[in-house]
Parts: sequence; structure tokens; C-alpha cells
Amino acid sequence: RGIGKNWLTLLVAKVMGMHNCRPNLKFKNVISRFPDWIIGAQFAVINEVFIKNKHDTKMEMSEEIKDLITEPFIHIEQKFRRSFDYFNTCNLLLISNFLNCMYVNNEERRYWIKVMNCQEQPRDYWIPKWKWLETDGPAAVAHHLKNLQIKDKGLYKDRAPKTSDFTEMAANSEHPIFRWLDQQFEEESGPFKRENRWKNFNYLAGITWLHTAVTKGYAQECSQDILKDWCKRRGTRWLDGQMTRQIRMNDGTRPRVYMILPKEKEAKAYWYNHLTTKTETELGNIYGQKAENSGFIKTDGTTYANKDD
Repeated sequence: RGIGKNWLTLLVAKVMGMHNCRPNLKFKNVISRFPDWIIGAQFAVINEVFIKNKHDTKMEMSEEIKDLITEPFIHIEQKFRRSFDYFNTCNLLLISNFLNCMYVNNEERRYWIKVMNCQEQPRDYWIPKWKWLETDGPAAVAHHLKNLQIKDKGLYKDRAPKTSDFTEMAANSEHPIFRWLDQQFEEESGPFKRENRWKNFNYLAGITWLHTAVTKGYAQECSQDILKDWCKRRGTRWLDGQMTRQIRMNDGTRPRVYMILPKEKEAKAYWYNHLTTKTETELGNIYGQKAENSGFIKTDGTTYANKDD
């Protein structure tokens, strides 16, 4: 608050022309059924962005704005008029006073995110800046932009630069179950026990199994889609570049599994080589391993004491 958001907005509006700008939109109006505000707009500012702190709602509403950012055509509906497709020329600036204002996926390509940790400045600081803005300042910026030489215009079609603030916001956007899963995985506990009477965890995870283990075995609430998202973010690709591989179980079923490897460098390299060189049937045998009886675990013919019993 108090760091010059309105000053920046007015500067851009004066440079581009007020008729080309929408300087003060609200998020709920932007994603409404009637997005005719975008007609003729080249630049729009969405102020005070904050979606209530409920993961599913935040995820759904954040998805709705994506078309306005990336799609070349926007479908326009107006009251009492025929709908039509409109060529999208608008660039968006989203401003919020909250770090967790919306959902951002770690693989998102659309957003450049910067957290402004600035001290609020006194009146004397702003007097010359407002004077510059109200005289020939915007004209100087417009002149600079008109004469700016851009060597590689295709650069702007790539993903936005990935900042550390982007990474932090993406991590904070994750479903609360992610933290629980990460902790259990790191501690080799919960559904990720390496040796278990129900199922050993050998760094392979199928969604149906994981959902049953998490919701019924450990009374956590989440959908299969959320668990699939966690596996995609934490998983390692197989040799063919895919996130999952289909395996063959002893009962003939063929689930698809993710490869969730340990973080330690040597262990990760070992298990990657161990799993990627196995056949579908061999992977099924590894995936289905479990402790054979209470108190003992048999692995590769060697018996160990089960510390959990």
C-alpha cells in the first residue's frame, strides 16, 4: 500500500491514451459473463485482486482469467445483442495487497510476478514525481517506446520470466494436502513407508492406490485430481518422456504409475536406474511388494525386523 500503484497506472494510461486503457477493473467484473470491457482495450489494470482462501474456489476463478491473457480471440456477449468473437489486443496488470491473492500453478507460463517490499514514502517524495507525470513525463516515455529497437520480437511469445516470487507464490498456491504428503514422503511414513504389511512403497505411486491410502487409511480429504497434480509436480519422467508408465500386476490389472524418487542424489540415481530398466511385469512385482507377516519383512530373501510392529 502507498507505493505508487495509481501513479504507474496513470502513467501508462497517458502514454497509451485513455481510450485504450481500463485503469481500474475489479476481478469479478473481468471474469463476468459480459466481458465487453475488453473491446478497444490495449491495457487493463485489475486492482485489489483477492480470491477467498478456499483452494477449489481459488483454483477455479484463477483459471477463468487465463483466456483473457493468452487467447488471440475472446468470445464477447453483450446484453440484448448477438455474441461475437473479438480479436484480443489487451495486456493485463494484476495488483494485490495479498501474497496469496490467487492460484498460480508452478508450470504456469503467463505470469511475471514481483512482490514489492517498499516503504511508504512521504508527501515530499511524490510531489516532483506527480509534477513530472502532469507535464511532459508521459511524452518522454512514449517517445522512448516508439524509438525502442527490439531485436528479437519472438521473445515475447515465450513464457514470462520465472522469478523467485513466482516460485514462492506457486508453492503457497498448492493444496494443503501437498504439505502433508511432502512431510510423509520425507519421513517415509504414512502411505510412503518403505516396508508395510499392506504395501511397501518402492517409489512408485498409482492414483487409485494413493487416494485410498490417503483418504481411508489416514483420514485426509482430497480428490484424485489433487493427488494427480501432486504426483505430476513431484514425479520424474520415464525414459519415453511421459509422467506415467503402465505396469502389469499379478492379477492382470494394468495401472499407470508415477515415479516419485527420493531427494538424496545417490539414492535418486540408483532408483531411477533400477526402475527404468524393468519390464512392465517386473515393475508390477515391485509395486505390489508388501511385508509378508506381522513383525517381519522379507525382501529379496532377507528377513528384517519390522520396527513398526
